[in-house]
Amino acid sequence: MIKGSDELTRTYKKLLESGRLILVGFNPIELEKRSSDLKIERLTIEQALNRLKGIEMIDKPYILKNPVKPRIKMNIALAGITSLFAGIFLAFLMEYVEKMRER
Repeated sequence: MIKGSDELTRTYKKLLESGRLILVGFNPIELEKRSSDLKIERLTIEQALNRLKGIEMIDKPYILKNPVKPRIKMNIALAGITSLFAGIFLAFLMEYVEKMRER
């Protein structure tokens, strides 16, 4: 398609120069811009395909029968224990900083 649009552009330019073609809503600059956009898009797609060539699907994806839910009780317990350890660490750190200032 892109090669054809390049040839079409050249053909239209020749016909315009010879006077055998009358312009009716045709803009060769827009055609050239669209042609270059298509070339860039084609290259992008080719690069994406080259990146996917070494990939293969091992197993088919599956959907669980029971939906996964957050474990609220465990999350709250974990947050409490983490906060407790962080508080103890912060208390020791503050005490250490105070002792270092006194020296």
